[in-house]
Parts: sequence; structure tokens; C-alpha cells
Amino acid sequence: MSLPALPSAKQLLLRPLLALTALFGLCYGLGVDFALSAFWYQLQGHSWTLQHHWLTEDILHRGVRNLNQLLVGAFLLHFLFRFCQQHYRRARGLTAAHWESHRQQAHGRLLLSLTLSLAGIAILKHSLPMDCPWDLQAFGGTQPFTGLFSSWPASRAPNACFPAGHASIGFAWLGLYFFCLQLYPTLAKPALLLSLTLGFGLGLVQQLRGAHFISHDIASAAWCWSMACLCAYWPAWRQRLRPVSLPTSYPQVIQND
Repeated sequence: MSLPALPSAKQLLLRPLLALTALFGLCYGLGVDFALSAFWYQLQGHSWTLQHHWLTEDILHRGVRNLNQLLVGAFLLHFLFRFCQQHYRRARGLTAAHWESHRQQAHGRLLLSLTLSLAGIAILKHSLPMDCPWDLQAFGGTQPFTGLFSSWPASRAPNACFPAGHASIGFAWLGLYFFCLQLYPTLAKPALLLSLTLGFGLGLVQQLRGAHFISHDIASAAWCWSMACLCAYWPAWRQRLRPVSLPTSYPQVIQND
């Protein structure tokens, strides 16, 4: 039985990006950012009570960040172990440990997607000066608001608050959608929903602490989804983004190199 090809990369990439761009414009350009942050600020008694709370700071911020580092590290070590094991046995003339090329490829693409997502967000955060809500006069801080597309005052040290780094912990795993679609198709949609839930959930934690506006989370989601699509569709890009045709023996979405 022939399996339907995944929609073209243009369709799967551009439609979500257009939706996220519209959401970003709504939140940033029409004042939803400030309205939502003002709501959280007033809800906490005109202060950021949750900024240093043990649950939001120690567990949901530092704890989740450390857990994610462990997960990414463990995944990387597993990939390297299987890769080295396979090549070592081949070099010694032994029976090679059978790690199918489509599984090796799926693991490698997910690792690349995670790396590009997390590293890219970190670079953007330190390249685009932006205040957090807790820095601003409107929310108990000392600084006037300077827009993302405005010139940063030379007299002020830049703050690294855009895009949202903590939310990117969840969004970076959007690559799981393509990973599961290639290896475990029935888990693809749950993996996508899990990544989105984690991303926006962790983003909400930081909003409650006064660390980010919601538009910062949307920008992180757009970047991470772009990186996931880039890694999943790279072979197809060499064929002008045509839908991918695959053997029916594996439920893949990308061609084996």
C-alpha cells in the first residue's frame, strides 16, 4: 500500500509561519503584550511576586532548564554511541550492529534541529537588545520602553530578553514531529502537541515572572518551527521543494541520503 507524501515544505512551513507572524503583529503591534503583562502584574498586587518564587524560579525555570540539558545530552550520547559502535564493528571486520540508515538519519536530524533551535535563540537574544517587562517603568522597573524596531539608546546597556529563551526549551522539540513521523507515525501529532504545550506553558511561566511578553514566545515558536522544517526537508530542497516520495516499507517523510 502506498503512503501519501507529506505536504510540500512550502505548505508546511509557510502556513504556520504566516499564522505566527500575524499573531506576533497582533500582540506586539496592537498592544496585547502590554495588556496581558499588565493583567499579570495587577494580579500579583502590582508587583512580580512570582519572579523569585521557588516554584516558578527554582523548579519551572532552573529545574526545567537543567532537565532539558540532561535530555539533550543523553540523546546526543546515544546517537554518538550507536554511530561509533556501528563504525567500530565495521572497521574490525565484525558483524555490524544493525542500526538502519533511516533511524540514524532521524536521530541526526532531530539533534541538528535541537541545536539550531536552541543555539539560534541564544544568538538572537544577545543580538537584539530588548527589555523584559520587569525592566520597564510601567511594571515597576526603571526603563522606558524601547521598541524592537527602534534604535537602542547608546547610553543604556542592552538587555537580552528577545526572543524567549525558556519557551524555546519546549519549542526546540518541535522536531519530534518529524522524528516520530518518520519512525513512529501514530506519535507524530501527540509529539507536536506536547512540544507546543511545553513551549507556551514555559513561556507562560516567564510571563508570570515578568521576564517576557507573549510576543517573545511567538517569535521563539516561529524560529524553532523553521529550524525543524529546515532539518526535515533538506533533501527535498535540492529538488525544489517537491513532495517527498518514499518507499512503502518505512513510514518516512524524508528521503534517505
